[in-house]
Amino acid sequence: SHLEWVDGDMVAYVSDMPGDLFKVATVNSNLFTAEVPASAENIFVVYPVGENDGKTLDMVKATLSSEIVQNQGESFNGELLPMYAYAPLSSSDRIDVVYQCVASIIRFTISGEDSQDQALQSVKLTAAESLSGNYSLDLQQQTMVFEGVSNEISVTYTGEREDLLLSSSHDIYMVVPSALFTDVDV
Repeated sequence: SHLEWVDGDMVAYVSDMPGDLFKVATVNSNLFTAEVPASAENIFVVYPVGENDGKTLDMVKATLSSEIVQNQGESFNGELLPMYAYAPLSSSDRIDVVYQCVASIIRFTISGEDSQDQALQSVKLTAAESLSGNYSLDLQQQTMVFEGVSNEISVTYTGEREDLLLSSSHDIYMVVPSALFTDVDV
């Protein structure tokens, strides 16, 4: 998937200074302004903000939801795909950070040419492995680690009934951990 920052997107960031708390910044023109303590050496950024505002670095969390609502006609909601960046600070006023996606996007294209009067309402995906849960930061490795809570994801598809008819194709998006899955059922 090709994701781009949109003016108004929000990120949470924190330095590696003990006691520093996550703050929220707004992205404009692919940039955001961060206020970090002068003696900080690194910055950690997470998207979306989620519940991280005001938390310490060791409390950071990114969530893969088991229940998603998708409106017909809307493109993929980037806030469903958690990303993070960990970067050294420098004396420069500008720092480039490289974001890591912690999950993968699955897109289902669903249509039914012979189903003129049937509408798409939902899609459910199950697997033997966990599909939804939370990511937390492994401070030593500076990576996010997944802890699953459910092996099921469901997308409720909404819109006007005539727009949901299976005579047209519909793209459904799900975000899952980047992994191999077994016993998959849709």
